[in-house]
Amino acid sequence: MATKKTSVKNNPVNNDTNVDVNVDVNVDELLNKIKEQENIISDLTTENKNTNELMQKQMQDMQNAIIKMQMNNNISNSVESKKYNIGGRLINGVTIYSPKREVDRRVPYKETIEVNDYEMEMLLKTQFVRDFLRKDIIYFTEEENYEKFKIYDRLDLSDEKIINMVLKYTSNDLVNELNILTRDKKDDPVVHSLFYRIVELDMSGAIARMVYENRKAIETYFKYRIENARMLIESLKKVQ
Repeated sequence: MATKKTSVKNNPVNNDTNVDVNVDVNVDELLNKIKEQENIISDLTTENKNTNELMQKQMQDMQNAIIKMQMNNNISNSVESKKYNIGGRLINGVTIYSPKREVDRRVPYKETIEVNDYEMEMLLKTQFVRDFLRKDIIYFTEEENYEKFKIYDRLDLSDEKIINMVLKYTSNDLVNELNILTRDKKDDPVVHSLFYRIVELDMSGAIARMVYENRKAIETYFKYRIENARMLIESLKKVQ
């Protein structure tokens, strides 16, 4: 055990006497105490770090909860706001959603859904929703909404448009118009919508007066026979 003896002079105020004070210092014991203090400080530092991490997590959870509450409040506050009716032109329906899917809605074929201001605002932040509105894959039932939400350069895939093309256009003009609408068959949703809706219009008798040349032009363009597509649709309806 290492020890060290030191001598110090004790000088009282009167300075009359000098007294020698001998102090034995145990160095090992002193070092151990210092190490104990260091360990205590280290433990406290670790504990504080863990406490800080826990507090940060709790703060983040609280912030997330507040954001969720605000979103729910926005939806609640929008209940009395303007409503928008959106219809669908894809035979299997289409799902539209906001970038983070806070709003996620299914638009069935030949049906309409109702969305409020908040939902509409969120949906239009997703580019494909805007594109589908412009391409008429989905559509507003009220025309003024296109101007309100700045949806321009729109296509027309309405039943009236298709019936007019099929019954009144020559076969060449019909193919030219199909190329414009489908961008030379590069736009799959438009191709899908047009062909199966032509088939359904044929099944309903709405285009019963279609001339053979136009029927042939349609089947050649889409590379599928209308009769075969008709049977496919009938089979799907039976399953549903």
